[in-house]
Amino acid sequence: RLFTALLTLLHYSLTYQQILATKHRRFQQLHEYHHRLLERVDYAHKLDQARELIQRNDIIVTQILQHGLKVYGITWDELMAFQTRSRGTAETENVGEVDQCIKLITRDWADVGREEREAGVGRVLKMRERIRGRVLVPGAGVGRLVHEVEKMEEVKEVVVNEYSYLVVVTARWVFDVVRRGEKRAWQVWPHLGWWSHRRVTEGALFKRVEFPDEEEEEDKKIQWVEGDFVTSFFNQEGTYDTVLTLFFIDTARNIVEYIHRIYQLLKPGGTWINVGPLLYGTKPLVELSLNEVLMVVEEVGFVIEDTEEGWGESTFGDGDGEMARWKGKVRKGLAGYGFDEEATMNRNIYEVQCWVARK
Repeated sequence: RLFTALLTLLHYSLTYQQILATKHRRFQQLHEYHHRLLERVDYAHKLDQARELIQRNDIIVTQILQHGLKVYGITWDELMAFQTRSRGTAETENVGEVDQCIKLITRDWADVGREEREAGVGRVLKMRERIRGRVLVPGAGVGRLVHEVEKMEEVKEVVVNEYSYLVVVTARWVFDVVRRGEKRAWQVWPHLGWWSHRRVTEGALFKRVEFPDEEEEEDKKIQWVEGDFVTSFFNQEGTYDTVLTLFFIDTARNIVEYIHRIYQLLKPGGTWINVGPLLYGTKPLVELSLNEVLMVVEEVGFVIEDTEEGWGESTFGDGDGEMARWKGKVRKGLAGYGFDEEATMNRNIYEVQCWVARK
């Protein structure tokens, strides 16, 4: 999977140039009169500009690729040999995964992502007094939550877990940039992969974003663990003081297994803090409603604790029957996704559920 991720990065520019070539061919198929109507729009120039900006994005993508080769000790010859053995390049659709990594950088490490970030990372950090010791962050993405947690005095170590090697390689490069103190030294164009719902071209589709918005000296608290959350922590049961899950548990094929594994990894008295929706992915074995998830949380041995009103409105109330026992414990709030008002006419929003559970 690592080599496939690196090849996807390698072929980012080529794949996008092919996509833009297809857009250009379709444009050429328009009637001559329609071409004249589009002269004021200068659609051909728009396509040319997109090609140029893809090349500028590729500067970032190439940096991520080169850093990944260095971190994992892979030579260029080894990568080329893998490409030959696999008889091809990265799949065209995988370029969307690179786009997603670029958008994650924008959300986690740029000023423009602050509002969206606050709805997720900010909510977890409101429970900072309960975060301590050895902390596990599964599904950590490109790592802003990890960055904020590692700065806490009560935290001794942060173990970062992520399944996607594309995301891991991206995150490790971003952390290297942050450590080098290169605040706002990099530029990226995060919206080039999606042309729909754009208010304008220059300030939206071709919007430039600077990152990172943070810098920090070298810190030795972080340990990276790539791979599946359930199988990556063999013989580590009862070794974590805190587990933080942000937009994570609904990614499971088996959410019950995730909950059970979190319980196993925590020390007695350890704390699990969860913030996120229940947007199940592809082919889940079970799709539980919120009350059913909470029943499993309790059944496995957790105690769901009271939380402060500042964390959000209580999800359950006195009129919810047996579910009223979660009043003041499970709280809800709205979290936008892709919420850059300048760049898009589209709005995506989740109602996230938040709880603190003690083993």
